[in-house]
Amino acid sequence: MLDLMNCVRRESSNPGNRQSAERGFTLVEMLAVIAIIFLIVVVTVPNMRRSIVRADLLDEVKMLRQAVGISRIHAVKNSRRVVLWLLDDDIAPPGNIVLAWVDENANDAFDGEEVVGRWPLGNHTELLPDPTDGNLSLHVLGGTRRGVVFLPNGTAIAHANDIGVGQGAVVLMDRKKNRIRLTIQAGAGTVLEHMWDPTDDVWSTLKKFWIY
Repeated sequence: MLDLMNCVRRESSNPGNRQSAERGFTLVEMLAVIAIIFLIVVVTVPNMRRSIVRADLLDEVKMLRQAVGISRIHAVKNSRRVVLWLLDDDIAPPGNIVLAWVDENANDAFDGEEVVGRWPLGNHTELLPDPTDGNLSLHVLGGTRRGVVFLPNGTAIAHANDIGVGQGAVVLMDRKKNRIRLTIQAGAGTVLEHMWDPTDDVWSTLKKFWIY
């Protein structure tokens, strides 16, 4: 028994055994790990960029829908006329901020009245009219201003000429030239969404025509 214990002790104290047990990565193993990391980066980074492009524009769409909804709800809840200013001379209003206010004197102009909400657009987002359909021009608020008026009963005045009927649209475009159109229905103020299909030059209900 003593001989066996001495033998084990000698083997465990052998420097060669310790060196073998404590051996690090070989060059081949390190290169394999680096290659795996590289593949992960190559696959993940482009997908992340695509996700960011989509998320940024869809967030702007969600914000505009919110502006329409809040403006209409405020008009109905408080029995007041509310104006939502979306465009100014075919571009976003000054400061890139969409503005809604209570139109006390019914002149469709902002005279320092109660503000219902302010919605800032992203730095790389443009707000434009629909260049493909003149029948979707927004309601004229005065001068170069365009937008939507919500009456106390909830009726939306969205079209340039017709009150209570028709529809008006605004287009959100990002720096990659992806475009989503929001069409506001006169009357109930329902918002429809369409994405521009650059291949067929049409507006589509499918949001799959992304440019990265």
